[in-house]
Amino acid sequence: MQTCSRKTIIEYGHCYFKKQPKTEDEIEKAINTIAVSCISGLRYGGTDEKILKRLYEIGEGGQCDYKPNQ
Repeated sequence: MQTCSRKTIIEYGHCYFKKQPKTEDEIEKAINTIAVSCISGLRYGGTDEKILKRLYEIGEGGQCDYKPNQ
């Protein structure tokens, strides 16, 4: 078992968040973890507009299941 960060686990070829981020700091760290993933193993399946916009702004729109509103 490998860890990408304190809250992310790589196990059996899958990368996932062990604990869903809740605070602003945890969310920012999760966004940064998505951005540095070399295998694009983490996705955002939520619809929070702020998170979607942030991910699209940093070029990680391909890791989102939804697009932010215009």
